[in-house]
Amino acid sequence: MTRADTPTNPRTIARRATAAARERRADKVAPGWWVFSHGPNLLGSWTEVTTTTRYRDGNRPMVRMTVTDPATGRTATVETAAGMPAWCLTPTEARRAGLT
Repeated sequence: MTRADTPTNPRTIARRATAAARERRADKVAPGWWVFSHGPNLLGSWTEVTTTTRYRDGNRPMVRMTVTDPATGRTATVETAAGMPAWCLTPTEARRAGLT
């Protein structure tokens, strides 16, 4: 991929990232990966995972991820059941899509 092939338009980047994304179990996501996050702090955007913590809530395995939105610099914590799906990209896939 040459520099001319690298997208710069945020909408193009988001489209490429969405097309490349795969649904994986939340407990398989690792720091450096990118996930699509939405909620009160993140308005539906691709965010980079900075930390992951696995824990149990009673008998239910859970995952807590700290994510950073590179456009705003905001960080947020996302908690979900370990088996729930997460739309995510590995660092290599994110680079190809133009997120990094």
